[in-house]
Amino acid sequence: MDADPLHDLERRLDRLESKVDLSNQSVRSEIAGMRDDIRRLEEADGDRVTLTRYLTVERVVYGFVGLVLIAFVTALVNVVI
Repeated sequence: MDADPLHDLERRLDRLESKVDLSNQSVRSEIAGMRDDIRRLEEADGDRVTLTRYLTVERVVYGFVGLVLIAFVTALVNVVI
């Protein structure tokens, strides 16, 4: 499987197109509609931010929250003892 799911979907559509009877107009128009949908998804793909860009932010936030919780528990234990 490719790293790009849209590219993989397009290849699978090509394979399906070679297997079906293209003399039927409704099948041809359905495949053309799928190709248009894939093209639209590829164009809209640049509008989104990938998950890998948030990994650093996620690690910093989790680290900070963990540090605050450890400090709170340590202070609570210090008050109790």
